Amino acid sequence: MKKLENLAKILFLFFAVVNLGLATVSCSDDKEKDSKKGIVGKITYFSSCYNKSTSEFGYVVQDNSLSINNSGSFNCSIESINIEVSITADTLHVEEIPINPSTYEANCICGRTYSYIIKNIPQGNYTVEIYRQGLLIETFNINI
Repeated sequence: MKKLENLAKILFLFFAVVNLGLATVSCSDDKEKDSKKGIVGKITYFSSCYNKSTSEFGYVVQDNSLSINNSGSFNCSIESINIEVSITADTLHVEEIPINPSTYEANCICGRTYSYIIKNIPQGNYTVEIYRQGLLIETFNINI
């Protein structure tokens, strides 16, 4: 009976250590996978239509990320935007691509505010150029 209790204790400790080790490995694997990803742009907020026209723009650089807060006029049928990002020499090229799930465009324009984040930017000095539907809408310099 004593041997069975000791075996149970040993098995319990073994599984506790293995589970702790797996949790640690999985955490570091996630961080490693994130750092191996290329530069990524992701929309974090896209407002409902509103009628007033505003012009708001702001950005924050933190670590190897760039957060953008912006506003603009869009066709009323646009539901969100995709962000495509590329780097050429010292230029960070950002393309805001409207997403229209319909096959038609509505006969109206509305204001939207939106935010997105660009992650995994390599260290360096960049001129950031933001385009919407092929038109340059913002340009500024950052240091990552």
